[in-house]
Amino acid sequence: MAPSVEFLAQPFDASTTAGSALVAMLDDPAIVEITIVVAWARFRGLARIREPLSRFRARGGTATTVVGIDEGGATAPGLKAACDRFDAAYIFHDDNQRTFHPKIYLGQGAATAVLLVGSSNLTPGGLFSNYEASTRFTFDLPDEAGHVALTGALASIRRRTG
Repeated sequence: MAPSVEFLAQPFDASTTAGSALVAMLDDPAIVEITIVVAWARFRGLARIREPLSRFRARGGTATTVVGIDEGGATAPGLKAACDRFDAAYIFHDDNQRTFHPKIYLGQGAATAVLLVGSSNLTPGGLFSNYEASTRFTFDLPDEAGHVALTGALASIRRRTG
C-alpha cells in the first residue's frame, strides 16, 4: 500500500495551512504522540496552538519538540513556551556554522501516522499566514510502517532527540 499524499499551499485556503494540519493532528483521537522539529519557534506561534496542544496532552498525548537556535529566528519567549508546553523540549545548535533548518511535524498512533514536511516553522506566519508549502503523508499502520518517508522522518528525529 501507499500512504495518502496531499500538497498544502498556504495562505490561499485556511484548511490547507500547516497550522490547520497540525491542529487536526492534535485533535485526532487516533494520534497519541506528536513530535515537532523546526528551525524556529516563536511565542505567538505557540500561542496559536496552545489550546489544541493542551487538549492533546490532557487526554494523555505526549508532545516533543526540537527547536533550532541558529540564525536567530527563535525567540527567548518562544523557547520558554516550548519548554513549558511540551513534555520534552530540545534546543538544537550546530557549532560548525551550519543552520538547523528542518520543519517536521509527526503525529503517531497505533493505527495511523501523519507526517507533515515543508517550509513552516512554529511561528504564526509559518503555521497560518506566510506563503508556505508542505506535503502531508497519512500512513495506515502497521501496514505502511516501513515506508521510506516515515522511517526516514523517524530516523531524522531520533538523531536530534538521542
